[in-house]
Amino acid sequence: MNPLAQETINNTVKSFTEVTSTEPAINPLTGTPENAKDVTQKVSGALNEYSKRGYDGLASPPPRPEVQQVLRNWVVTEIKNWKEYNDFFDSIPNAGLKAAVMKEAAESILRSPNFAANFRGNFGKLMEQSMPDIIAQAKAKSDELAAKITANGEKKTNVTTDRNNQDARIKSFDDGSTGNPKGSKITDLENARDTAAKLESQKNLYEPEVRTRQGILGDAIKAREALAAGDPGIAPADAAIATARANLETAQKKLDDYNEAVTKRDRLQAEVDNFNKNRRAEDQRLTDLNIQLADINAEGITLGNQKTAADIELAGATDKRKALEKEFQDKLTTVTAETVRGHLAQELEDAARYEEALLERKRKEAKDKPSQKVYDAIHGRWREIGTKKGRFLGLGRERQTTVYKDADLARDYKILMENGPRELMRKVLEDAAGFNPGPPPTYTDTELGALIPDMLKNDDFMKDKGQDLALNLLKQRRLSGKRMEEGDVRFMASTPWGMELAKKLITDDGQVDALLQQAKDAKMISSEFTKNDLLRVIGENKGKLTLLAIITMLLTGGITSLAPLAVMATAKTAISSSVGQAALAGGAAFVGGSIAKSFSES
Repeated sequence: MNPLAQETINNTVKSFTEVTSTEPAINPLTGTPENAKDVTQKVSGALNEYSKRGYDGLASPPPRPEVQQVLRNWVVTEIKNWKEYNDFFDSIPNAGLKAAVMKEAAESILRSPNFAANFRGNFGKLMEQSMPDIIAQAKAKSDELAAKITANGEKKTNVTTDRNNQDARIKSFDDGSTGNPKGSKITDLENARDTAAKLESQKNLYEPEVRTRQGILGDAIKAREALAAGDPGIAPADAAIATARANLETAQKKLDDYNEAVTKRDRLQAEVDNFNKNRRAEDQRLTDLNIQLADINAEGITLGNQKTAADIELAGATDKRKALEKEFQDKLTTVTAETVRGHLAQELEDAARYEEALLERKRKEAKDKPSQKVYDAIHGRWREIGTKKGRFLGLGRERQTTVYKDADLARDYKILMENGPRELMRKVLEDAAGFNPGPPPTYTDTELGALIPDMLKNDDFMKDKGQDLALNLLKQRRLSGKRMEEGDVRFMASTPWGMELAKKLITDDGQVDALLQQAKDAKMISSEFTKNDLLRVIGENKGKLTLLAIITMLLTGGITSLAPLAVMATAKTAISSSVGQAALAGGAAFVGGSIAKSFSES
């Protein structure tokens, strides 16, 4: 992944410091308190500068020594926390030397192209995150629920009105047969019936009277029309017409009252009949409305509870966002450590692969089939290959990883420490499954039974292959994260076979050649300094050889970031001997001038 654009960093920093922007924070670049936004901006910028310029590039104009320092501190802290392997540092004789060694180890990691590439990837993933707008989301949720509660209330009002109206309607048609009060519709119908019945007895009187009154009014109008203008009889004629019209209206009113009573009676009767006809549907509608109202009430309770929860969430949204912002800000200071852990884990895998390659080379160089089968037995005796995902931010593709067989390592280590390489070799030879691995077997059981005693009698075979077996056991046990106890090391150093193992490792391991050449190129040792000089140091110092001289050399097979510590420890061991300066020449070759100076002063 390429270094990030400044705009990307600015946007991410703004997003992850919105709530915490003014809170106090310690700037790791200066050790001084500042506000969180400024610290986040400066740390992000510093890490991006490392992504762009590399560790050594930070020393170029404009120089950023404070960035180099904080990166080294983070890496050193992570190395110290690498509990399975930090015994590198436990054995360094004084604080000044230890600090110098750790600084060199940290710078070795920070200069590594693989580490830098992995760092850019992890840092890029971190900076390309986006902060969800928790506060706005929580408010939107609360507002949405408030609107739903309002709508629920309106719906409840409408349905309640409909339900009460339907209940009142049903009650208005109750005839009282079940003991309930008679409804208003029934009472109105009964009253209309009574009124119509009373008026019906006078119907025959009303109709003739209307006809009579109509005739009188007609005669009065004709008489008035017959009078000439100015006739003194006009006034009495008009009075007669008015009287006749009034009497007609009175008679018509009586007839209309009867007709209206009948109409009302018939209308009410039709309503009652229609209600009774649809009584089941009327009752069902009331039931449905009651159910609907119950559902609305239940929905209202649910919405109320949800609104309460949403309001609590809204109240806590600021704290939640603050926590996420803090988490992001913390990751800025741990992304380097996370990358270191992955880098060191990969170097362990590289070390395991180096040992596999070394073993395969020895197998190919072996001229006899028994020797080849010994290397086959070593190959799968203490480890197997598995897969593992990357850890940072929960991302990363699967990669191969070595899975060590702890029980088998412990068993064979016990045999080695108690009885030496020859007895360990005997165990492998007698273990037909381990010595004769894989289908199809190279030998039949009969052939193997006859071959093993001959091998056990062959001192050269047992010594040479036993040393290979023992060295591989010690390497794999160490790579699995197990430390050797000081007592075990002192015991090995006091035995001929322990000294021979150290010498064989120096003689056979191509990594030692590479380290010596590195020292020569840096002009830290004479171009004549060879493996024999290291062998001489060990030989002359054999009475005082400690664990570090053996273990750290064993680990130079692939942990390239920490490989210089191996020779440093070897030289430190020899310091107490009469050949200390010779060891110093060899040790300083691998650790750089600052460490050599500290070493010389120790």
